[in-house]
Amino acid sequence: MNEIGSLFEEVPRKRIGFFPTHIEKLGNISQKYDQNMYIKRDDLTGPGFGGNKIRKLEFIIADALEKGATHMITYGGFQTNHGRQMVSA
Repeated sequence: MNEIGSLFEEVPRKRIGFFPTHIEKLGNISQKYDQNMYIKRDDLTGPGFGGNKIRKLEFIIADALEKGATHMITYGGFQTNHGRQMVSA
């Protein structure tokens, strides 16, 4: 494990995401600019259509479970991705 990853070994984490995320080559733009360009697909990280918030939720949910929580409350704007991901998790 790399140095940064080892910093999180002792932190409780509830795995809910689909990792590692995919990296895809962007064919058209790579061809247009004659450079290989890629995108990291965080939209495929997991429940609720994925997104970068899944990583954070893995730590928040683990902490809540460790403390005996049976319910969680969150808030966000109308149609928030965070809300959908929280419910899915």
